[in-house]
Amino acid sequence: DHVPNENYKMKDETHYGDVKSDLKINKDTLEIIGNHNKLELKLDKLMGYNTYLKQIEYYGDHLGLLETQSISGDINLFNIRKINGDKDISLYVGRVNPHKLTNIKRKLRGKTILSDFIGVYGENFNVDSVIVKIPYKKSNLKKIKVLRYDEELRNFYEEKFSVNLIDKRVEVLSNHKGIFVIVNK
Repeated sequence: DHVPNENYKMKDETHYGDVKSDLKINKDTLEIIGNHNKLELKLDKLMGYNTYLKQIEYYGDHLGLLETQSISGDINLFNIRKINGDKDISLYVGRVNPHKLTNIKRKLRGKTILSDFIGVYGENFNVDSVIVKIPYKKSNLKKIKVLRYDEELRNFYEEKFSVNLIDKRVEVLSNHKGIFVIVNK
């Protein structure tokens, strides 16, 4: 049914849309067509637990609420809006490409990194707010902070957070997309 090519292979057809697996890097893309008020996506089930990069191509103008769950972190995006009408929304949620992190990690010299870098970024969209729930490594919870890296400004900003001791996750509410990480103070 699908024409083979050298960039990706069709991994699955779901009621959300098609899942394509990149042949060159460990990345899957879920293609969603149409406008939705709310979507709940269990990304590990859709794309696989071993898939490192999880991308969503959204072929609509607006999405009221996107709730994603994965082993790397749960992310909720509120009021996603397309910026440019000619291009589609492309967003990454979850772990960040290691090549992208090379320069970002240099800015954290002297800090102990206590979590994966969790990204909420992409192209051609704005969002009102995001909630990011990041699993943390053992640490003195009184001596941690959450930083958000802004790719446009190329700088880190401290974010307010709460700690969920039962789920062992740090919960961040931010008005900005970016790359989130837990570090020591």
